Amino acid sequence: RGHDLTAVEKRPSDLWVAGILYPTEANGPGERALLALSGCTIHCPGCINKALWDKEGSGTRVSAYDLAIALDSEFGDQKIRLTISGGEPMEQAWGVQALFGALDLVGREDSDIILFSGYSLHTAADLLAHISAGIFGPYHHENPAKSGLYGSTNQKVYYNELRGRTYNPGYTKKDLENWETCAEIHTSGTMTGFIEESK
Repeated sequence: RGHDLTAVEKRPSDLWVAGILYPTEANGPGERALLALSGCTIHCPGCINKALWDKEGSGTRVSAYDLAIALDSEFGDQKIRLTISGGEPMEQAWGVQALFGALDLVGREDSDIILFSGYSLHTAADLLAHISAGIFGPYHHENPAKSGLYGSTNQKVYYNELRGRTYNPGYTKKDLENWETCAEIHTSGTMTGFIEESK
């Protein structure tokens, strides 16, 4: 029997990456790396990341294993703390899953991972076991959040209680819901965090 090339194409181990920012403290608890993926078809009004909507125009293909090796090297003896945003991670779900598998392969199964997605929680069902927490739901610019690790009040915080007990990320669901929003401007000129949309 021949190989099912269609199935292979649907399960890529590469990710379209707009950039990796390290360190950042504006995208979740602790000193983290921010993995910004490129490509999003949701197009929420008021989105601050419109520049990342075009997958090929804003990103570069990077293998999941190469990303895992880079993160392992960057964090050294410390726990990897990674926030995955975009763009839209769930539109590259197989690549994100491949990254989680690659982190396991390099001995980083205890990584603290927060995932941001404009899709609903059930859409990420295959990924939930690998993340410490997630923020789910489209951004509603007419209902901005004043606090919490989300952009608008309709978005939902998911916290993985089992993973929390096993690997202890150092924060709780309540901590994320009460997160004091902030923004950072890095020496590269990159701005990240929770930024009020321009009028």
